[in-house]
Amino acid sequence: KFTYVADQGRTYVTFLKSKSSNTIYYTTDGTVPSKNSKKYSQRVKFTEPGIIRAKEYTKSGECVATIKLNVKIKCAPVEFGCIDIAVGTKYIKFVA
Repeated sequence: KFTYVADQGRTYVTFLKSKSSNTIYYTTDGTVPSKNSKKYSQRVKFTEPGIIRAKEYTKSGECVATIKLNVKIKCAPVEFGCIDIAVGTKYIKFVA
């Protein structure tokens, strides 16, 4: 299982092991992960779109889960200030 949170121009991917004794290995360059890849210990932050792949292994070395996720980035809301002499300052907020 995983959670995927996109906010303020960053995206965080969090993996949840099916058993606490299992180990998750992952890559962020789209290659297939192995036991030589990065070991998952905390959520992974993306600031650009990318691909994360992960494999979950039991203590005995059996692969019990795999995932490939195309990560998208959510931009931070942008505010523009416009001054109208007759009415005053107005703010326009664009949300991506």
